Parts: sequence; structure tokens; C-alpha cells
Amino acid sequence: MKKLFTILFAGIFTFSVSAQTDQGTILFNLGTPLGFSSTSVTDVEGNGGVSFGDVYNKWTMSSLNLDLTDFSSMLDDVTMGYFVSDNIVVGLKFGISSGGMKQEFNGGPNVKQDSSSMTLGPVFRYYIEAGDMYLFPQIAYVMGSGKTVNETSIGTTTTTSEVENKSSNLSIGFGMAILLGDYITLEPTLSYNIMSQTVVDGGFDASGNTVDRVTKMSQIHFGINLSYHLEM
Repeated sequence: MKKLFTILFAGIFTFSVSAQTDQGTILFNLGTPLGFSSTSVTDVEGNGGVSFGDVYNKWTMSSLNLDLTDFSSMLDDVTMGYFVSDNIVVGLKFGISSGGMKQEFNGGPNVKQDSSSMTLGPVFRYYIEAGDMYLFPQIAYVMGSGKTVNETSIGTTTTTSEVENKSSNLSIGFGMAILLGDYITLEPTLSYNIMSQTVVDGGFDASGNTVDRVTKMSQIHFGINLSYHLEM
């Protein structure tokens, strides 16, 4: 009897592993802020008509987050996908973020800032079964838009300014899906990103004309995501 239960348990576990990537399954993925990124600025346009090399020798940035209690930005990177066939996911990546700041100075102006942004784009994954986990290559292209509103009040006079921005990100990556349960996976992912950020009317050319300021970047990113697989 004990041997029978062992065989049945192994069979159920094997079924649940393979069923996670069956055709018709829905994928819901949340990106966490945990991870590391290294970003290099490769070009800046709308910088007074001078080239990037005339101004900068090198411009790099890096960030590391290992705070296991920080899940405040999980909605910044959400993926909804559908298994169009076994092991193949086609879906959408999207994100929504907002923030604000308010300063009141003694005898001075009151300053208020509100910002919001949204991103959206297609994503493709192919899962490869490797024992009790999966490996997957992934490609995604995400575009975004947002705005920042600044408001300064002095007495009864209020001045408001608004800055619009746009972004794009072509991401090519590879990850693994580690099974935490029948439907939940932990996904460490390494990706290479080609990004651009545009500030609408944020720069000027050599003639002093107002143009969009475009910053182009490349990035290596390692992150950890959580996924839920819903069988239909």
C-alpha cells in the first residue's frame, strides 16, 4: 500500500509539473524589486547640439536590492500570458507607477510634485523542461509614457509646469522557473536591455531650437520574479 501511494504521489507531481506549461494555461507574472542592474548611457541627443562624446567620457549606473521585505513596486512589471501551445507563451507586459512629493517652507513657497507612468508591450517565452524545473528564453518590447507635474505656490500665486516623457525597452533574456508548488514558480532571470528615455521638449539643438532630449542606454539586469500558472 505504501508503495502504491508513493507511485500515485509521484504521478500527481509529474502531472502538475507538465501541466504548468500545457496549451491553454494562463500565466500571471509579477516582477519583484530584488536583483542587480548595471546601466551604461550610450548616447544623449538634444544636448545643445554637441555629441555625447564631447560632454561625457563615461556614464554608468548600478543598483542592488536585497531587501526581502520590499514589494512596493511589484505592479511596475506585470506579465499576463497565454500558452498558445505546449511550452510557448505569448502575452503582454505592463506596469503602472505613481508618486508624489510636497514641501512647505517656513516663510517660503510650497512645492508639490506628482508623477505617473504606464508601460505596455508584447512578450514571448519558450519553456524547456529540465527535471523538476523549466528553462526559458524570453524576448519583450515595452513602450511607456508618463508625466511629472510641478506646482509652486507663493501666497496666492501658483505656477504649474508639466513634463512629459516616453520610453522604450527591447529586452532579451534567459531564466529558470523553479517550482514552489503545483502552480507557483520562482523565476531568476538574466536579461540584456536596449533602452531609450525621451523628455518631450526637454532639450535644445545647436541653434537653440527646442527639441526632445533622448537618452539611450544599455543594461544588464538580474531579477527575481514570481509566477502563477492557472489551468483552464
